Amino acid sequence: MGADAYAPDAAVRRVSKARLKQHRQYLQWKMDVMGRRMRCEARVVPVCTGYGSELHHVLSRSQGGALMDEANVMVVCRWCHHWIEHHPREAKTLGYKKSPWKGPFPNE
Repeated sequence: MGADAYAPDAAVRRVSKARLKQHRQYLQWKMDVMGRRMRCEARVVPVCTGYGSELHHVLSRSQGGALMDEANVMVVCRWCHHWIEHHPREAKTLGYKKSPWKGPFPNE
């Protein structure tokens, strides 16, 4: 048996058509949101550049946050986004991150 015996006949689609369509809709929605809200909304001193270049999901999608919910996103600059992700307690205190859990948990 040669090496070609296990080669696929056709290329495997890495992303389904439905997922590709959802991704395109998300990119269009993201550009619309960022077009209306151009300034960084976090304004973390001293790292903020002032120009909003990314979307930050306040309640992360993995924790139940909606992908395309304008109330769940903040337009932030790259440096503020980095700060938010690396300082979760401070970000939560400032309202930049939310937890899906309700109730008394330690360190929450």
